[in-house]
Amino acid sequence: MRIADVLHNRLDGIDRLVDVHEGELELASYLGLPEGVEYVHAPGATSDESGVPIDERTLLLDLVGPDPRRHRPLERLTDTLRVLSPGQRAVVLLGYEEGELPLHRVLDLLQQVAYRIVAVVPLGYRHITTALVVQRLTDIERETSVEHNMLLLTDYSARSMRVRLHATEEKLGRLRAAAMGNVTEGAESEDAAKVAQMRSELELLRVEVETLRSDRARLRDFERSTTYQVGRVVVDAMAKPGKKTVKAPADLARIWRRRGSAPRVSITVSESPVAVAPEVPALRTDRLLVPFPAATDADLDGIVTIAGIWPAESERVLAPDARAITLHPNQAATQLRRIDPDLLLVQASAAGPGSSWAALGTPPGLMRDRELASLLDEAAAREVRTVLWFDRPPYLAPGLAALADRFDLVLHERGPWADADDADAFSLGVQLARFGALEPMASTERAVPPAFLGTLDPRLGHHNYARLERVMRAAAGSGLRWFDDGAADELAGTRPGVPSELLGARAGYLVAGERPAAYRRHRAWIAMPPLAGDRSGVQRRTVEQLAAGARLIASHQLFLDGELKTRVFDAASDPQHAIDGALHSSSDATQFAVLRELYGRASTSRWLARLARSASLDVRPALARATTLVLSGVGDPAGPSVASVVLAQRERPAAVVVASNGTSPAEIGGALDALQRAGIAVSIVAGGVADAVATAATPWCAIAEDRDLPAEHLLDLHVVAACTTSPVASLGTSAPGRAPAGSALVRTDALRAGTVALAQFDGALTWEGAPGAFFAYEPNAAGSAA
Repeated sequence: MRIADVLHNRLDGIDRLVDVHEGELELASYLGLPEGVEYVHAPGATSDESGVPIDERTLLLDLVGPDPRRHRPLERLTDTLRVLSPGQRAVVLLGYEEGELPLHRVLDLLQQVAYRIVAVVPLGYRHITTALVVQRLTDIERETSVEHNMLLLTDYSARSMRVRLHATEEKLGRLRAAAMGNVTEGAESEDAAKVAQMRSELELLRVEVETLRSDRARLRDFERSTTYQVGRVVVDAMAKPGKKTVKAPADLARIWRRRGSAPRVSITVSESPVAVAPEVPALRTDRLLVPFPAATDADLDGIVTIAGIWPAESERVLAPDARAITLHPNQAATQLRRIDPDLLLVQASAAGPGSSWAALGTPPGLMRDRELASLLDEAAAREVRTVLWFDRPPYLAPGLAALADRFDLVLHERGPWADADDADAFSLGVQLARFGALEPMASTERAVPPAFLGTLDPRLGHHNYARLERVMRAAAGSGLRWFDDGAADELAGTRPGVPSELLGARAGYLVAGERPAAYRRHRAWIAMPPLAGDRSGVQRRTVEQLAAGARLIASHQLFLDGELKTRVFDAASDPQHAIDGALHSSSDATQFAVLRELYGRASTSRWLARLARSASLDVRPALARATTLVLSGVGDPAGPSVASVVLAQRERPAAVVVASNGTSPAEIGGALDALQRAGIAVSIVAGGVADAVATAATPWCAIAEDRDLPAEHLLDLHVVAACTTSPVASLGTSAPGRAPAGSALVRTDALRAGTVALAQFDGALTWEGAPGAFFAYEPNAAGSAA
């Protein structure tokens, strides 16, 4: 590939390309820059030294390698990359020959300056062999990029070596055939010398490949080592005080108990592996590459275990509601055997640039397709249900479309709002806890401009494109902030230019980790229209913005109803009026009604339950939120009975435990027959509420010491639990008609671990906040709202 091809789809919103390399190679003629992009050659200079502004509209280019006449030293790469801000990208050209790329030095340098590799592209030049497209991260995201960068570079190096190995073997075969056909003694001697030379080179290549395998084995051993695991726990506890600090002693004790039990692989350099890791029916994997493992002693009843070939975002979204484990190239079959999943999910977007499965389903990814085919064979042998999810058009990955018949279920992206309930519809849904749904929005006293996340994409179609541009022009007068999501980075062809009045609104890339804060920082967002022919309806980012409490300025029709439609301002006819209304609308009292709708129709847990039903799985994800309702047997005889309170709930509990508190069990038992007939497990415990809680067998336990419960009580508690990461979720007692004092939803594992004291709930559930507000308590922090 040429350098111009690498740059072609990465110049959207770029005004200048700054080339900082100092060698004798002239790169200007190789770049093929389009009109409107300025080329600046500033050898070895930063923005302060050269006077050249390096902002979000600048793309940095550097060339490093081993030749001091043509390349900059690799160690100086950090000086170049430090000048960029989070979200900005750079292109780094490498001059190392195939098989000589210093992987660990490159990885260490990128880790020092918090960069993530977006793409690794081979180039067809003599002194420039590879191009790295890298993106600056925040310090918080630094740790998550280590394994991604390592996997991408190691995979690229291995593929390069395999190509050289195959080419050498083919050349050796041709020379051997030519030598056998020659009849002259001199020709035979000359060809024999060539064959001997090629055989020597082939042996060297084989040694290099085996050395690489040995390095991978050592990496696996290092990741499994007790020293590494202890160090990771300590670093996490220091970086994220609070929950991580509280959990650190238990994590360290668990690691110490399991020390020395990890399987090992013995590999020699000159021979194939002599020992293979035995199959271990493990419930988890201790690899660094699995950021959300399930605990070894975890109760997995009702939890769907999903092994996935997907982008990193999918694992992050699914992990709180399922046991989600990413499969990696060259070890996918081994991972599948060890984790014993309920489901294998293959996502079409995993074939995108920057992914470890890049090029899957396309002609350059033939080896990836073969690996996926063998993985499907392994899944069939183990009776693992397989699902293919086209979250991007099938024609972009024809190889996946060809394999569709081998999957048990084929799904298509419909967005998180599939009112049609199509049988083949699926979405990741929205994790409400991530978007601060229960936190107050930005103050109305401070001017907060409208914002837009997306691209003026020609695939929107002429009608949607024109209306969106019209709304953005109107919002520019209110200080529009325009964030790019990178969706059109790989768009082929020439894209239309950005209108001049919108140039000042460009705010660079908004990476996934920074979106929740951005959604809450801006009160009003311009909704991104669907692409032409897209049936997804309301897009996921739109629902995320609603979950964060933002208002939407819609240039297209949004099919929303209920309380959600009060958050949408139609800008089709009068954009300025809609923008002013969204910016100056007062805070309404419908936030919780909005959350109810989002929880029931677009939450990740809802979509997981639907996926389990579609795949005919025996497990039910709803069990992950099953609730035991704990009630006191002492109540006003004239008040509502226990049975009437429970049966009136919009979301019924899986079990009811009644604390007798000295009341005769026979007297209470007569009132519970109706619950048993309704299929709800009922038990009576002699003693108080604390004794009743100890018998709860479901993941959640709802404590309600008063029978005066509204019909939405359990539903609202579940909504609050979905909006917080705390083990305790409670309704604010300042809300009239809501949950009474002493009502809370608690994870039973938190109670049994002693991290939550029941004394917290004795009349202490109050909050100095607005009526109708909801809050959560942190462990061991009675009286303080999280």
